[in-house]
Amino acid sequence: VTNLAQGTLAISSPFYAPATLVNGPANSVWVLDRLGNRVYLFEQQKLVSAIDLPTPFADAGDIVSSDRYVWVLERRVGKIARLGLGVPAVEYAVAQTGYWNMRMVRGPDERIWCADFDRLVAIDEQGKQTEYRVPKQVLWIEDLASGSDGRIWIIGSGPIFAPDVVAAVDERGGSWQHWPVAESAGSVLAGKRGIWLTGAYGSLLSYFTYAASPSSGKRIDLPLRLLDPKPYLVDKFENLWLTDRYGNVIARASPDGTVLATYTRLPGGEPGISDIVQGVDSTIWIAEAKSHAVEKFDDYWKFPPHGVGPRHL
Repeated sequence: VTNLAQGTLAISSPFYAPATLVNGPANSVWVLDRLGNRVYLFEQQKLVSAIDLPTPFADAGDIVSSDRYVWVLERRVGKIARLGLGVPAVEYAVAQTGYWNMRMVRGPDERIWCADFDRLVAIDEQGKQTEYRVPKQVLWIEDLASGSDGRIWIIGSGPIFAPDVVAAVDERGGSWQHWPVAESAGSVLAGKRGIWLTGAYGSLLSYFTYAASPSSGKRIDLPLRLLDPKPYLVDKFENLWLTDRYGNVIARASPDGTVLATYTRLPGGEPGISDIVQGVDSTIWIAEAKSHAVEKFDDYWKFPPHGVGPRHL
């Protein structure tokens, strides 16, 4: 798509299911098709290329880019595939066995960091791997994020009868800090000034700055019960953009505790929101997979703020 306002549309076989995209080297765009076990490469003035992942039925997870390559997590086999322009794909084994919840981010040190069960592995563009053992208070890593403070942040389940934990390690992997969290571990997202945490069952949403500890973070109430928030984006204003568990609600939480929510503007059906990104002009774009649409979000809100609950008219 060269100009979204013109509605340029590419239609292919129904067996293709492009889902997540990243910007790659030389202004290329890479789109991950998890179901098809492939990526699509869009280059300027060239035809679209379809590239199969090295391992069939790899159960692809995250896709991230570095300066020269694009990386895809192959969860079923515990590997990372490194893809580039004009070079063959290379696989690196980062786990002894596959783990369905393996996660991957680009770190502040430009390495690719992968979380697998209770391990962290950092890999550079030449394929050199360094493994870091997480604190014993973390039994199972649920999510990780790359902080603007130069640290990798994780959230994970604690041992039986112990609280779940959020932890941070410097980019050299030598110095850990960890704090208990009051709710079940869910997701962690990094902003420019702080960290957002969500719970696994929709009961936790909090924000704290890098200078503070998670225990002093601001607990934020959601406008709907059992929203089960699924976070996607921390925007340039430090707001968290999220959906409900079904991808039908658009919500924006601010560090001051304000949460606004609405439905999409589609006339009917399920949007099935699959991604939320921010453009260079701060515009919010929303991918609505089930409705086969991309929505440019205008600042409209329909849900009342928390605490407003009219009973009768």
